[in-house]
Amino acid sequence: MKKFSKKSVLLFAAAMAVCALAPSMASAASWSIVGSHHTLDSSNGAFIIDSIATTSSCGETTFTARVSNAMDLEITSAVFRRCTASGPLIGSCTKTMTAAGLPWTATPTSTTSIDIRNIDINAVLENHPGSTACTAAGVPIRVTGGLNNGSWSNAARELTLNGTLGLNSHSALGNGRPITAFGTFRDTQNTLQILP
Repeated sequence: MKKFSKKSVLLFAAAMAVCALAPSMASAASWSIVGSHHTLDSSNGAFIIDSIATTSSCGETTFTARVSNAMDLEITSAVFRRCTASGPLIGSCTKTMTAAGLPWTATPTSTTSIDIRNIDINAVLENHPGSTACTAAGVPIRVTGGLNNGSWSNAARELTLNGTLGLNSHSALGNGRPITAFGTFRDTQNTLQILP
């Protein structure tokens, strides 16, 4: 009888442990469809280095990505075109931006939000063609970090960054300065979604 009682207690404890885990397991969000490939396009991607009032934007940003598993959307390439930067310390500049440290990884934290890790971007400020308005021409800037709580919409199949934090600037203009990110990035395949 004692053995049966001990087994019953152990089975009860195991059942309770599974029940305790069930809500967290049920609330986990996941990308769909695993193995699918996507292109996320934006015409209004922008960064603001608040402490030095510098704004950078690109007329065209394209992320190529694949759903490597239910938790990870891997951004395997990032292309930035028609980029400019302006501010009191730099004047008015064009900007060449290139992605590094790929892949970056986007993980859903719910069906409506994602975190992006391992972002690494190298940029160089340049004069506008035929102009010398960029007082910081030739200055390299590196942007690293992650973005927390980007807003995802299954209905629109798009990611919105609206004052999203987590990035830092590294340059002669100041190391470790926080960067705020903006922009809307839409899945051109119109199939990417986050499942509950």
